[in-house]
Amino acid sequence: MLRRRDPIVRSASPCIGKREHSHQAAWGAVHVTVTATLEAMRDRLVGLLLDYTQWPRIFSASIARTELVRRDARSMVVMVHHRREGRVVNVLTDCGDGVVVLREFKRRYVATFVNRFDPAPDGTRYTVDAAVRIEQPFTLIAPLLRGVVERAIRRYTIEPLRAAAEGRTSPTSRSVVASDS
Repeated sequence: MLRRRDPIVRSASPCIGKREHSHQAAWGAVHVTVTATLEAMRDRLVGLLLDYTQWPRIFSASIARTELVRRDARSMVVMVHHRREGRVVNVLTDCGDGVVVLREFKRRYVATFVNRFDPAPDGTRYTVDAAVRIEQPFTLIAPLLRGVVERAIRRYTIEPLRAAAEGRTSPTSRSVVASDS
């Protein structure tokens, strides 16, 4: 699953340049940016995302349980037990200043999600900048998966985080906008 030759795994600092995340075209890759305004303080949202022990409660539609594998000063390697995918390695890095990078290694893809939380007049502007590299033989359909990735980010990340931060039990759909970068 984790391959040392993989530049995502080898990367010593996933935080370098993430604010200016490049969307260079790559074969078999999908790049998506999804933004929403959440009615919660930035520190609360960052805290919820960094607390992997709460993921089964927050992201209950997709995550059954989590286990800490390793921790260092800024990063955590978490074994996530997904309801459909099974065991998946996630590397979570707190880059500071409201930026959290999540690298996920699934059988069908390897993804980097740059989660940015910026102050906004009516709460916090939450941006998920996703770079998903599709594994063989699915690379041929990568150009068709952009909408699927956008919907998955809304359904499985933004809306559950919104519900947890705003104190609701079930996610609702509002003010989520996908944008090209």
